[in-house]
Amino acid sequence: MKPYTLFAILCMFLFIQSCQQSRQQQPTPRDIEIEETEDELADKVIIPFTRTNGNLVEVRGELNGVPLNMWWDTGASMTCISMLELRKMAKENKIDSDDFIGFSLAQLADGSVSMNARFNVRSIVLPGRDGKQVEVNDIQIAVSEEEDAPVLLGSDVISRLGKHTFDEYEGVIIFDE
Repeated sequence: MKPYTLFAILCMFLFIQSCQQSRQQQPTPRDIEIEETEDELADKVIIPFTRTNGNLVEVRGELNGVPLNMWWDTGASMTCISMLELRKMAKENKIDSDDFIGFSLAQLADGSVSMNARFNVRSIVLPGRDGKQVEVNDIQIAVSEEEDAPVLLGSDVISRLGKHTFDEYEGVIIFDE
């Protein structure tokens, strides 16, 4: 056999071997990622979230003890509720006229400006797994005149919640306690 033929056969053999190895199932980044142990998560607060049809993050929370679904909105400078939620909170005696601060102008995402009532909320709580929670106290919220406006958890609250990361695979926000 000529040396070139032997070299070509050897190259073909190595090529076939490498192709067969690459066909074996490769681990996904999630498989490779080092999983946090239960001990590492023990000092964390894990808040579940869902994605809306518009791909927005929605969390379950409480304003002065009233459970509400909230959109996680880092683009909103203030936390905002609708008049409907304000009425619900008033009906349940969770907010009253003593919490009224005044009125303010707010620029909306579409560029328009609206007048909003402002109220003080004693606590905003995001309940997590294992009975843990994150909480922010004494927050001013804006009240939209729109009855069907979503509850927006704005950057005024998000910035006070502490360090957190999103785990899109598990659908949770992980907070350092």
